[in-house]
Amino acid sequence: MKNILIIEDVEDHLEIVKLILEQHGYNVLVATNGQEGLDSAKKNLPSLVILDVVLPELNGYEVCKEMKNFPATRAIPIIMLSVRSNPEDVETAYKSGANKYITKPFNLEELVKEVKKHLGEES
Repeated sequence: MKNILIIEDVEDHLEIVKLILEQHGYNVLVATNGQEGLDSAKKNLPSLVILDVVLPELNGYEVCKEMKNFPATRAIPIIMLSVRSNPEDVETAYKSGANKYITKPFNLEELVKEVKKHLGEES
């Protein structure tokens, strides 16, 4: 079973994403701030990270950059979820190392499709 780390500070968003991923057979780890998420990624080496942009302590861009600079987490795919939709935010996410950027509110089917794609499970 593949581990997915969700780093999200809004409990409702966290629970929805966690539930849908568990229903698709993934083991889900959670963190509610950027530093906790970064520490969890380094410790647990998840198969994929779903990362919010606006977070306490470290923002999503900072977490993404740190993960891409740390050898053990460099290759872990990162899907960023954010309410921010302007082109500058999207560009910053990709420059930080994100593999995909999805704006909130998001379509759950699209999210699952992207998770499977980045885990090499798409049919």
